Amino acid sequence: LNKSDPAFIKGEQDRKKWCRLNLGPAWGGRTC
Repeated sequence: LNKSDPAFIKGEQDRKKWCRLNLGPAWGGRTC
């Protein structure tokens, strides 16, 4: 898996964004 691949980076950003939006508050702002 190439971590510098644009699709991977986009996926990571989307996952982290989703995590912050959906899990952050519920988990007391836990980092994702």
